[in-house]
Amino acid sequence: MGWLVHEAVQESLIQLQEWLFWAHGFEGECPEIDYFEQISRRLSAAFNMRNELHFLIFRKDNHVLIGSCSIHNINWKVSSAEIGYWCRTSKIGKGFIREAVSTLIDNTFNSIGLHRMNIICDIENTKSVSIPEILGFNLELEALGLISQTRSEEIKKM
Repeated sequence: MGWLVHEAVQESLIQLQEWLFWAHGFEGECPEIDYFEQISRRLSAAFNMRNELHFLIFRKDNHVLIGSCSIHNINWKVSSAEIGYWCRTSKIGKGFIREAVSTLIDNTFNSIGLHRMNIICDIENTKSVSIPEILGFNLELEALGLISQTRSEEIKKM
């Protein structure tokens, strides 16, 4: 699976680096396929231990990798978790992420007993912000500094 993720990340690297902390460390270069193979194995182990639940999203008709959605920061004591997602650049705006996250939420509530889900995204990432809005999430907080890359000139001057 690593080569499929590598291909999608390589296509989308600039956009992913703008919004997602895990892509910042790539420093303009997409890691080799082996890196994504190792990550896939680590995420598979985390899935088996119920620490993080990561899913790849594929098109039904041609099996092209669209992106990923996940449940992470799971707190089993209070039955809550965060949802994360990313989309291959060429597939943005086609409803794939909304459908995948909606399905993930439905299955999570019904099968593993989580009762609270959070989505944290940069308010300036309008495509990402539209997902929780469309799915009926309540906005609880707007905060600066949640994403490590600052966009405000005032913050950069501090």
